[in-house]
Amino acid sequence: MMSRKSAGSIAPVLGRILVILGCVALNGCRTTASGPELDAADPAPPKRMVTQGLATTVIENLYRCPQKVKNHRISAVGQITATDGTVLTVPAETVFQKKLGPMGADLYNECNQVPMLFT
Repeated sequence: MMSRKSAGSIAPVLGRILVILGCVALNGCRTTASGPELDAADPAPPKRMVTQGLATTVIENLYRCPQKVKNHRISAVGQITATDGTVLTVPAETVFQKKLGPMGADLYNECNQVPMLFT
């Protein structure tokens, strides 16, 4: 069993160790500039566009589910031309569509038969 005197001398040492570990953890969580290079912001001021009607379908479905599931949503992509001639992609042009970059992890996906890990 530890005496009160030795227990009292350990507390300040443990406190200092915890402070040092906290500083190391905070330093490790700082954002670094080694991430992906981002596009520069467009210097032009934003403009307003007006469209009306349905977009023309460009891609019928980005992802086809190989399994028959009841909640699969069609993910079509279309384009529509604004009154000033600007062509807009709706809902948006995506990394999945361009086949660029890493794909997100499947936490649960009936189409790929990835089971739900936490029930």
